Amino acid sequence: MIHETEKVSPFDMENEGESLDEYFFIRLKRMEEIYKKKSNKSERLFLQFEALVRINDILQKDLISYWEIKEAIMIYNQTPKGGFYEKMFWNDLFLHLRQLAFVYGREFKWEGDAYLVESKSTTSKAD
Repeated sequence: MIHETEKVSPFDMENEGESLDEYFFIRLKRMEEIYKKKSNKSERLFLQFEALVRINDILQKDLISYWEIKEAIMIYNQTPKGGFYEKMFWNDLFLHLRQLAFVYGREFKWEGDAYLVESKSTTSKAD
């Protein structure tokens, strides 16, 4: 397992046969664009848009560390959730962040109202 501050290409990471596809980060940017268009409809959508901007600022790099993934997850967990429309996309963001952490050798689970919490039995097979 790599050190949590070591920066590597997320596309070079693999864990238990799982890796990221070439469109992974494109989908994150599309989510941001969707929320930008809807952000003027409610305070919650605006806060979710701002969170996506911050998450993408952290993750949209050639090299990222697990520490940065944890920072993005913290932003996700601190952002208000709710509403049918945003819940659909917000759950997709949950799945993306969970998969990204997994290929870096850490496993997160769903807890409570869509919070990402690191599993105690974190996997450590990523190289």
